[in-house]
Amino acid sequence: MGTKAASTVEAERMNRLLIVCTVAPTFGFLMPFVHHFRGLGWRVDGLAQGITQRPDFAQALDYAWEVTWSRNPLAVRNTLRIPRRIRELVIREQYDIVHTHTPVASMVTRYALRGLRKNGKPHVVYTAHGFHFQRGQGALQNAAFLTLEKVAGRWTDDLIVMNDEDETAAKQHRIVAVERIHYMPGIGLDIARYSPEAVSEADVAQVRGELQLGPQDRLFLMVAEFIPRKRHRDALAALRQLNRPEVHLALAGRGHLTEAMQKLAAELGVEKQAHFLGFRRDIPALTRASVAVLLPRRAKDSRAAFRRR
Repeated sequence: MGTKAASTVEAERMNRLLIVCTVAPTFGFLMPFVHHFRGLGWRVDGLAQGITQRPDFAQALDYAWEVTWSRNPLAVRNTLRIPRRIRELVIREQYDIVHTHTPVASMVTRYALRGLRKNGKPHVVYTAHGFHFQRGQGALQNAAFLTLEKVAGRWTDDLIVMNDEDETAAKQHRIVAVERIHYMPGIGLDIARYSPEAVSEADVAQVRGELQLGPQDRLFLMVAEFIPRKRHRDALAALRQLNRPEVHLALAGRGHLTEAMQKLAAELGVEKQAHFLGFRRDIPALTRASVAVLLPRRAKDSRAAFRRR
């Protein structure tokens, strides 16, 4: 950790923000915040695994710091070596705010900074992109994740949640004091980028040509990391149950379940209709080329997906 990918010469002390994520691709969602705070005159740095390998992200930040986490939050390097380095970095760079995202980065970073906040700095903000204790999961798993969140809540100044279920859970379990829980309706979306007018007919034709779709074929799209809670298994089962060869499903994303889902598609006999695309940068074109976007959920959670004030 500590590789500089970009820097600015500071003539005088400016406010400093450190954004922390487990892996670099998450910064794709956070660039509007980076640009906003830099526009206000803040120094904005980023810390994530693989961030120095992404020149676009590194260039947008003042400094980019590399870190090698384990995706297992209880791994030795997450609980011993990396917290010490994060603590040293935050002390040295004198950050005013540390804003954490994603479970591993948020847990390890808040643990690393747990003794610093008594002096008022840094102000630690955690944005929960969905708690890992949920209705319909095993009681033991839920208890473990809830306990971790409540412990880390002691090291958190402000908690941001993005849906009803998490807001209710955070207040019910008092993960932090109620007045420090803030609801935000999603991470934000550049609507103009996803406007139909922003995608040309040529872009649509290129996507359909890549997937070898004919005029009669209808494409559905799912954009999600290949992990259990994204429910790719359900989408493939629905495709099999539909039993219509002209219907295709494009699956954009990566994750440790990719190979298992490819195998499942073959077992279900839909391997010619299920298109595993990997990581993509042309989501607007894929969306425009599709008749609908799928977001499977467990039946017990479906009601929460459609509620919000």
